[in-house]
Amino acid sequence: MGKKWFAILFACLLSLVFAGCGREQMKAAPKARNRLIVATCPTFKPFEFKNDHGEYEGYEIDLVRAIAGELGMAVEFKDMPFYQALDYVKEGKADIAAASIIVTEERAKKVNFTIPYNVTDMVIIVKEGSSYRAEDMQGSPAAVEKGSVYEEYAVKHGIPHVAYSLNTEVLDALRDGRQKAAVMDRPVAEDFMNEKEGQDFRIHTLPGTPVQSFALAVNKDETELLKNMNKAIESLRKKGKLEIFRRKWIPDKPGV
Repeated sequence: MGKKWFAILFACLLSLVFAGCGREQMKAAPKARNRLIVATCPTFKPFEFKNDHGEYEGYEIDLVRAIAGELGMAVEFKDMPFYQALDYVKEGKADIAAASIIVTEERAKKVNFTIPYNVTDMVIIVKEGSSYRAEDMQGSPAAVEKGSVYEEYAVKHGIPHVAYSLNTEVLDALRDGRQKAAVMDRPVAEDFMNEKEGQDFRIHTLPGTPVQSFALAVNKDETELLKNMNKAIESLRKKGKLEIFRRKWIPDKPGV
């Protein structure tokens, strides 16, 4: 009887050990993913915006969908102000952020970045005939988007500015004359000027600012996803897809 109970007890202990190991393996296994959750701010035409039917369009929208296609995944976009996008990724509320994000050392402390997919430079946009120039920025406030590198530039150089939550609000401040100038990236400014309401505006290059790279932001724990996304971007580049997206949305801007 004693040997029989010992054998039963031993078998039970083994089952518990293996069950525990199984649970640990399940915890350690990478999470299955068939959907890419994307934090975005659809106010950056031509990169990401919503058309008259409420559908997402733009350079980065096409890019993200193409990347997801390469990875065999569906895409779910989550709208938010730009300044919240990186925190959403950092906190794991979104897998990636696609919001015309310029790579900086400070941002790289929060998230990882994919290889760049496009470049831009910093410009001032003003009303046609305005005497406002870059040298005037120390005296008259410029409109910038909250959390952007343009706000960082203004703060760093002591430039008077007004920060708006959305890029559309920045453009609205220009339209109605609340601000004489706005600082933004060139493709967004040029797209605005191509519209009827933007034809009375002109662009001036902001001197002393470097060419900057756009990339997608990825949670720092998602190293496998980052690797796969970089492979997908390279694949799309080799297939000529990045050039197709660029010509479709930013026809006058060279790619990378």
